[in-house]
Amino acid sequence: MKYIQNTILLFTVFLNASILLLSCDKIPFLTKKENDTKKMMLLAAVLLSGNSSSQNKICTSAPGQGFTKFADGLIRAFGDENIGISKVYTNGSLDNSYKIADGTCNLALVQEDIFWKLKELASTESGEQKKALTSVTKMRTLGVMLYDDVHLVVNKNSGISKISDMQGKKVNLGPQGSGTLITAKIILESYGMNENSLIASYDSVSDSISKLANGTYDAIFAVSSAPIEALSKLSSSTNITLLKTDTNQKNGFYSKTGTISSSTYSWLTEDVKDNLQVISVLVADNTFLDNTTKTREVIRDTFDNMYKNKDEYATLYFPAWKNVAKENSWNFFKESPYGWHYYTVEYFFGDNPPENADLKICGNTSVGTYTNIAKDLIPWIESSLGLKLSVQYSVGSHENALNLFEGVCTMGILQEDVAMYLLSKTLDQAEGSSYNIILPLHNEDVHLLVNTSSGINTISDMQGKKVNLGPIGSGTYITAKLILDSQGFTSPPTYYTAALSDAAAGVQNRTYDAAFFVDVPPISELSGLTNVKLIRTSVNDARLPYTTNGTIAASNYSFQSSYGDVTNNLQVRALLVNRVKGFDDNKVATLLDTIFTNILDQNTVSKLNASKQWKTISKTTALEHLKYYPFGWGVVSSEYFINLIQ
Repeated sequence: MKYIQNTILLFTVFLNASILLLSCDKIPFLTKKENDTKKMMLLAAVLLSGNSSSQNKICTSAPGQGFTKFADGLIRAFGDENIGISKVYTNGSLDNSYKIADGTCNLALVQEDIFWKLKELASTESGEQKKALTSVTKMRTLGVMLYDDVHLVVNKNSGISKISDMQGKKVNLGPQGSGTLITAKIILESYGMNENSLIASYDSVSDSISKLANGTYDAIFAVSSAPIEALSKLSSSTNITLLKTDTNQKNGFYSKTGTISSSTYSWLTEDVKDNLQVISVLVADNTFLDNTTKTREVIRDTFDNMYKNKDEYATLYFPAWKNVAKENSWNFFKESPYGWHYYTVEYFFGDNPPENADLKICGNTSVGTYTNIAKDLIPWIESSLGLKLSVQYSVGSHENALNLFEGVCTMGILQEDVAMYLLSKTLDQAEGSSYNIILPLHNEDVHLLVNTSSGINTISDMQGKKVNLGPIGSGTYITAKLILDSQGFTSPPTYYTAALSDAAAGVQNRTYDAAFFVDVPPISELSGLTNVKLIRTSVNDARLPYTTNGTIAASNYSFQSSYGDVTNNLQVRALLVNRVKGFDDNKVATLLDTIFTNILDQNTVSKLNASKQWKTISKTTALEHLKYYPFGWGVVSSEYFINLIQ
């Protein structure tokens, strides 16, 4: 139906333009043929202007490159839903992310490794820190588009037969701002090399190919779905070949490999198997589709268009369209769940929560720390946002996240690791994307209490043991589960979910060998225990948002005096969050001003319900946490702290 409507509209424009232009007087100094040509050029300009007024722009790559060609299919798919988009040529993924940050584009194609490069830049005191933070907090992933092949093309006379042979060689790593350059650096670093280990150049892929063929370069990197057009144009006699790429098993950046068939390029004599592939995704900024009230419908129908018409797009625009599939986004989401656009998560996983929420803020138990923080926040929220909230009691963080999704609460307090846990579960992905960070609160220490006769001295000793994770619905349960799942036990512990007070007594009498507790020490449930000790916690998954900065002083617990402080221990941050849907965050900066005005006043902070926790929070601690883990933030709240960077 929409196609017919668009066709009628186009025909109307064409008819009116034809009548107007064909009735124009001829230009005296031109011949009849020249006049007719001029009219047709004007007619074409009128028709093309029908799409040129679009405010939506997609950042791609250089003209003729993979992202640029692939984008034509995206423009078609969105255009079928009356969303006009125009292309912006760039150097590639990193350049695209920066152009999202500065507002040049509100859509872009980027490689998966860009997110971790931005995180790295955000955590370092560099000139790019502010841009990197703005980029990563503004971008929202819409879906997986491409599996791009990493091409390491070498001159046969270069002496390079494997990656480690590139030391001291003339290698083009890709243009500044490109994803190719980022990927090349990651591969080199995994082999103990960097740019200074080579005679590095930064030409475009098309410029570098001719220099490789004539021996100016020994090797070049190029990241794009095969075939790369410029490589396809080389004759079978060209003195080059492809090497297999990998990351020496030293990092988990890339999860995909593929085969570049010998039939792909005339000069390639054998298949390159198990070669690295980089996932490339479509991202949007926070303004995309702001001008429509039907964001959900546009996202749904556009993605339906893509999957239905991908074979046609492969023929018309770019061959790699044939590999686009919904399951690619499902699988990638499980590996890299942070920073997704809420409505695409809803599209892929099918949940449809209410638009508006009750005027409540989720805490925890009636006497819990989160409830005390919520009680302190209520008058500040009312004065700055005009919302009169009440406290919603709960078991803890997990229940709070579900309550936010279901509209039971409009704001809440929960642990940072809750999102990762929910996003990794088949049925809970949308719940994990249903809120944005307003403010990092206090750090909570992960306590691992063990019976002294259990034989547990390190976390690796917990195989086959009886372990209490905490009650279902609590943040403690989630933290314990994520930590233990990351250990890779061949014989996992037996899990229990008793209340915290029962768990403490249970470890003492060895009903359980161990139990987890997550809070600021001292934890009241642990006072007066015997035959127990605390041991250090650790995690084997770099994606998890824990720091190892914690120390649980032995002086907090009498039973720990014989064992000393627990140092370099895991901590998890508590967060103040707001619901994505039905929450106007334009006044969030006003709320943050109000919070800091109150907690920086010594008279005020000492009288608060959660005085101990508030005293640990400042603009500096919030900014440092943003630099450390910039995913899942609201745009307004992240900008508030990014603007503190000079």
